[in-house]
This record gives sequence, structure tokens and C-alpha cells, in this order.
Amino acid sequence: MDIKHTNSHRRLDRRVWVAQIFLRDGWFKLQNWDSTLHTLGVPIGVAAIAAEIILPILLILGLGGRIMILLFLIFNIITMYSYNFVWTPEGSTNLNQQIAWAMLLMLLMLHGPGKFSVDYWLHRRHGHHLKLKK
Repeated sequence: MDIKHTNSHRRLDRRVWVAQIFLRDGWFKLQNWDSTLHTLGVPIGVAAIAAEIILPILLILGLGGRIMILLFLIFNIITMYSYNFVWTPEGSTNLNQQIAWAMLLMLLMLHGPGKFSVDYWLHRRHGHHLKLKK
């Protein structure tokens, strides 16, 4: 197996690993709808649930690649600053997790989604139509 193929597998593994974390959290918030809306408020609660359900699915598929990863990164940063608990000594473990996820998201953003993604397939199939004309 060549190195490029192995790297694409690693990128897929990283995408799935990050996505499942957020997807599980979004599913938990969806199951506890009333509590989520009470804690976060209606507009923020609905936006958080939507982001944590839709973005992971797009990330796993590799659709929107770097844009989805950037949205995830922004969402992660907003989450870190929204919860005051994260900035206390008791919340340091949660803060460390958020930082680790942010680092992994930045790594994915730098390297892109890889060959096992809808973006790669679209580019291979229609890439010549997507380039800017000079």
C-alpha cells in the first residue's frame, strides 16, 4: 500500500473520529431537547443541535471539506468561550479536550479531506469545470 493511500485512510479516520464526538454530543442534546433549550436558549440551542448533527455528517462524507472543517473549528471555539465551567480548574480536562479537537481540526484543514471524500470524487469528475478561467 503506498503512502498516499495510507494518508487518505488516516484522514478518513481523523474525520470520523472528530465527527463522532460532535455527533454524539448533538444526539444527546437532541434527546434532552427541553434541557438544552433551557440551558442555551432557543436560538442558540437549535443552532448548536443543528451544527452538531449536520456538520459531522458532512465531515464524514468529506463534502465541503475545508469549509466544513473551518465551521467546526469556529463552532469549537465558540463552545469553549460559551461555557464558563471550561475556564475553571475543574473544567481543565474539558478545556484540554476542546484544544485537542481544535488541533486535530486544524490538521485536517491544512491537509484537506483526502481521497476518500465526496470532494475528491467531485473534483475528479468535474474538476475541470470548477477551475477559475483566466
